[in-house]
Order: sequence, then structure tokens, then C-alpha cells
Amino acid sequence: SPIDSNSNLITDTGLIGGNLLEQLQPIVSRFQNWEVMPCFYTAGIVQLCKSLSIEPPPGARFASQGGLDLVNRKIQFRRLASSIDLPLADGCIVYDTKSLALGIKNYLSQTGSVIIKKDYGYGGLGNIGVTLKNIGNLSGVRETFVLDNDVDEVAQKIAAILGETWSEGLVIESYYPSKHQLYFEYYIGSSAHPTFLNSGSIRVSENPQTKQLL
Repeated sequence: SPIDSNSNLITDTGLIGGNLLEQLQPIVSRFQNWEVMPCFYTAGIVQLCKSLSIEPPPGARFASQGGLDLVNRKIQFRRLASSIDLPLADGCIVYDTKSLALGIKNYLSQTGSVIIKKDYGYGGLGNIGVTLKNIGNLSGVRETFVLDNDVDEVAQKIAAILGETWSEGLVIESYYPSKHQLYFEYYIGSSAHPTFLNSGSIRVSENPQTKQLL
């Protein structure tokens, strides 16, 4: 349930379902001092708060203008991180199949695998892997290609899958397999002071139909 009536919190679950607002309104009306704590703070969250007459979380103006889209973009992060010398996997930004093929050649030799990322996406659904050995689907990607010496052909296949993103660009990086995947949750309120909420491990399993890791 998206409602925790004990703590008067609404947790964003993606706002799935056209009748969610109708379901929430009678519940919200029974309590006061509700607080919205979205996992992804989008313009839709701001609109939800307005529809339910709830004060939106801090940063509503930023969220209403698609601020999360800006900070979640892979290209923007890579540019910002490199400007302050944060450690990054070797890689580059590409805008066509020719530069994609060249990037695969340049970065594949370091670890034997590369990852190609859509500029914007969640949960690895916009990522594609390329590897030299048939080691199964790489963690964090939707599909993995085994390179058979024809880099240009692989680049063309990837372009067919992610071709709509060329106007925005793609990120290609040397792929480093992860031994453990962790998450940390912090709440940042109006004081701008981060408060630790929770942490844990992320476990994935393969979808038997799509063969993707979930």
C-alpha cells in the first residue's frame, strides 16, 4: 500500500493506476499533517500534492520544472563528476554509430566488457553490454552482445535498439562487474540537512521470459 497511516506518510509508488487519486482523497481527508516522501521527485508529485491539498516537499519549484531529469542524466553526471575529479570508469560520450564502434574498441580491452547507457533511464533498462566472452547477461543491463570481431555490426544493432537517443547522446564505459550492490536512503527536508533512513543490499534475478536481470 502507498499509505502508512501510522506515520502519516505517502510514499510514491509510481502513481500506477488511473483511479489512484480517487482512492487517496477519502483517506487523506481523514488525517492532517500529511507528508509526501517521493522516491523520484517528479513534476507529477507536485501535481499530486496540489490535487490532494498537501504541502509539497522542499524543492517543489525545482521538481516542477523537471529538475530530477537534469541530475539523473548520465551525460550531465559524467561531465560534472569529471569537472571535480571524481573517480569514473574510463569512457566517453558518443552521438553516432561510428563513434560508438570506436568507443567499444577503445574501452573493451580494459576489462573485456563495456556498458552503453542511455542518457536518461532507471533500473538498467536503458543499458546494453558488450563483452568478448559468452559469460551470460551482465548485471545492470537489458541485453548483452558477444563481440565476434565485427564491431561495426554490433554498433549498428545497438543503434537499432537505442537509436531514438542519438540526439541526446549515449555514454560508453569500461564495465566493472559488481560483487555487491547496496543502497542508502536519506531524507533531506527544508533544513537541507540529510537524515539517514535506511540501507541494504540489492538482489537481482533473471526474468525467465526476457532473460533480463531484475
